[in-house]
Amino acid sequence: MAKPDNAYGPLRTGLASTWYKLKHGWQYNVGFEIGKEPLFLLGKCYSNLSDNHSASNDSTPAHIKLFIDHFMSITWLTYRKDFPPIEGTRITTDCGWGCMIRSGQMLLATALNYHLLGRDWRLATSDKKQRRMHRQILTWFEDQPGTPDTCPFALHQLMEVASNYGYSAGNWFGPAQVAVLMRDSITASRNHHPLIKNLMVYMAKDCTVYLKDLEDMYKSEPTGTNTALLLLIPIRLGGDSLNVIYIPCITALLAMEYCIGIIGGRPKHSVYFVGFQDKKLLYLDPHYVQKKIDMSHPEFDLKSFHSHLPQRLHAVNMDPSCTIGFYCKSQEDFNQFCTDAQKVGGCGWHVIDVSWHGRW
Repeated sequence: MAKPDNAYGPLRTGLASTWYKLKHGWQYNVGFEIGKEPLFLLGKCYSNLSDNHSASNDSTPAHIKLFIDHFMSITWLTYRKDFPPIEGTRITTDCGWGCMIRSGQMLLATALNYHLLGRDWRLATSDKKQRRMHRQILTWFEDQPGTPDTCPFALHQLMEVASNYGYSAGNWFGPAQVAVLMRDSITASRNHHPLIKNLMVYMAKDCTVYLKDLEDMYKSEPTGTNTALLLLIPIRLGGDSLNVIYIPCITALLAMEYCIGIIGGRPKHSVYFVGFQDKKLLYLDPHYVQKKIDMSHPEFDLKSFHSHLPQRLHAVNMDPSCTIGFYCKSQEDFNQFCTDAQKVGGCGWHVIDVSWHGRW
């Protein structure tokens, strides 16, 4: 990819910020119409069939309240502006080019929340210790120059990793490229952060999880098969557009217990898919420009890192190129993932293959 020939000046940044807010910002001020079909969010199902009683005196069904609490706990990372220039450039915003990276950061943040706070952690009911941990995770994504031991998953650090592959800030990234950046950034930072030392990452090849590779990885880990695993699976579900035969597969994957979402979207418009209702995918959209947050204060505001309501996209409009993420806390979880993954597909084929050669 060619390097940007000039930086985003203040005027251009302001115009781009205004344009994106006009184009996408309105979505965050409209209501979300809840249909009668079950809502699936990161492997959990919310249905009125599970409502044994009203959660409160208002008219909102209990399962909708639980869904909203869950959704509002997912980390929302968007375009930012006015951050320190990315090394080697004068770029101070990712507006217009960083949406896929932000989608990848959101998936990674979900994995870290699961790893350090638990799958059932909810922001609304978290205690002081949990909120402190949540803020610490967010600081790892702060938009400022850093190192693997300070801001390991920041945009600046990811661009440093990208430079190893000839990629540069200001260019658009694809879902497989972002998966590589996440894999390398986690690998580089594990020795610097005791909290994620027992989290390893595996990026599948040709939509296949090779168990011999994982066996070798686990054998090299001090914590052995108790090491948590982040699985990243780049995949293409069609040619120029999504093949509709894959729509049931997409929803089946999002309904899996260990799924932590999909980096994808529409062509040249990345979003973070987190669930679905019927044939409409639910997602968090990074196309909203916000100012950089100063995270030096221990109680920095969390409002800009959480969205109230999801956006929706009919599955048929999804771009065929995406990366699917899974988080497995243990070997037992991974074995169950392998079993579940082999059930997703058609007669004689699977969306995700698992090579049983050398199974441990």
